[in-house]
Amino acid sequence: MADTKQKRPFPVSVGFSDKIVNAARGLGPNIFGNMGKSGEYDVELVVICPPFIVTEIEIQTIVELLGEAIRRVGHDYIVGTLRTKASL
Repeated sequence: MADTKQKRPFPVSVGFSDKIVNAARGLGPNIFGNMGKSGEYDVELVVICPPFIVTEIEIQTIVELLGEAIRRVGHDYIVGTLRTKASL
């Protein structure tokens, strides 16, 4: 969230979900990011699509790696080194 108090997400123009997808790609899991507009709303999302034969351990690994990707991307926003139009 660009503003957690007001629950305001990052604008799509920031490409936050694409940054998470790119960070995750370097860690191993193959995930999908923002795939366009959903109705009248612009949305940022990350989609995990494991096969139906995925094991519980593999799911745990995917979630851990996705969490690491989010932490890596979010770190600069958390410490305030990056600003967005939404946070101005």
